[in-house]
Amino acid sequence: MSPGRGGRVAAVRSTVQRSYTPLEFRVTLHMLAEGKVDATPIVTGSVGLPGVEHAFEALEDPETHAKILIDPTSPAAAPVIAPRSVPGR
Repeated sequence: MSPGRGGRVAAVRSTVQRSYTPLEFRVTLHMLAEGKVDATPIVTGSVGLPGVEHAFEALEDPETHAKILIDPTSPAAAPVIAPRSVPGR
């Protein structure tokens, strides 16, 4: 970075955050239910209700998890890594 006015270095950090509308959620849920969208590639794990807190902690590591499915029927207290499908197998 080069110095700005007065010889000071200025740093600017920009982040983009987007919230989804209720309509976008509705449309997405319908597309998932109808099989029009396959969410398998982005689901990196699953957890039961006892593990919801651990799921949020695990999501802090983007190298390991993108989306963790909460399965109320599962007893899993920590995220279980989802099997990844390998193209051509």
